[in-house]
Amino acid sequence: MKKPLATYNIEINETDSRGDSLLIWVAILDRRFKCEVHRTGTRQASLFVFDSKDNDKIIYESRVSLSYDAKFGSDIADVTEWQEMCSNAVDAMVN
Repeated sequence: MKKPLATYNIEINETDSRGDSLLIWVAILDRRFKCEVHRTGTRQASLFVFDSKDNDKIIYESRVSLSYDAKFGSDIADVTEWQEMCSNAVDAMVN
């Protein structure tokens, strides 16, 4: 079973994503859902949403593209798309 790559402190809403070259982007949604993008290729990645209240069960997974190979960090357009995907996945689960 896939597990989050980042270290999370859900109580204070912080993440530490340093040290893992596969980890492109991390976010915490509603102090519960761990959102991560993992590199799978030069311009390809997978987006995961993990539910921290259900043993980090994956509630959403999708293949995504990386603009400009994300060598210097995530592209703002990519991040905007990922945020929307994560929000939609959580909304669909909760509602």
